[in-house]
Amino acid sequence: MNKKISLCTILERNPCQRLSRILILLNYCDFVNVSPKSNLAYENEYNIFKLLICQVKIIFVHNLQEQSIQQFKHHVLNGSNHLGINVSEHQADLMVMHAKELMAWNKKINLTAIKDPLKIAEKHFIDSIAAVLFFKNETSLIDLGSGGGFPGIPIKIMNPSLRVVLIDASRKKINFLKHVIRTLHLENIDAVHSRVEDLHDHKAYKNKFDAVISRAFTKLSGFAEFAVPFLNNKGTIYAMKGKNAEKEITSAISEKFDFKIDHYQLPFEKSDRYMIKLLLKF
Repeated sequence: MNKKISLCTILERNPCQRLSRILILLNYCDFVNVSPKSNLAYENEYNIFKLLICQVKIIFVHNLQEQSIQQFKHHVLNGSNHLGINVSEHQADLMVMHAKELMAWNKKINLTAIKDPLKIAEKHFIDSIAAVLFFKNETSLIDLGSGGGFPGIPIKIMNPSLRVVLIDASRKKINFLKHVIRTLHLENIDAVHSRVEDLHDHKAYKNKFDAVISRAFTKLSGFAEFAVPFLNNKGTIYAMKGKNAEKEITSAISEKFDFKIDHYQLPFEKSDRYMIKLLLKF
């Protein structure tokens, strides 16, 4: 439908006319006078009113979406800057594209319980890219239980040369991840539909990665057990955790791994977050 549409005026006090005047003031339609006694006007009154309401809804939703997108991007740029991470305009635009697909697909499949764009920006995207603060010189990374692509895809956006593999047991989520990879034109990144343990002996994944990462995949002890088979001899396990992270360092963990816990805080909600790094003892 063209932005400019021709509409009939009905009666002076008819709601169609009042609504059409609003649209004219907003520069969304032209005004065409038709006699109040016109049969055409009376016959089309209901249809015209529906058309006007539809047009207002389209305008409102479009403006709301554009506003949300700009707020999302602003949130990502400001939040990452607060953490000391430089996100370029291009990288922010890629995250906007990821977020738009996430919100669209989330209407059909369960990708996230968070619906507010600004909370998605902070709790998914800013939290994910915070991981780069703790990386060394990794060239390959596998994300276990990637879900909606977190933290793997934002990390990939921040590190274009990094080889990334996203693992999830849900085929629907993997279909989403593959769609996002295509939409963002990301290279050297794969989304694999599989249970994590089924890949432990796969020659393409066993002992092939510098880093294994996850956000809330499972408790630390279980995640470490799942992660070890993917590590090369200098690999690091990265577990992104919320409060009570220190309580997950059990005696079994401390006996098998050297560990370090780093704290950071999400910039707007001030939520405490922790990165637990595990290195196998030899």
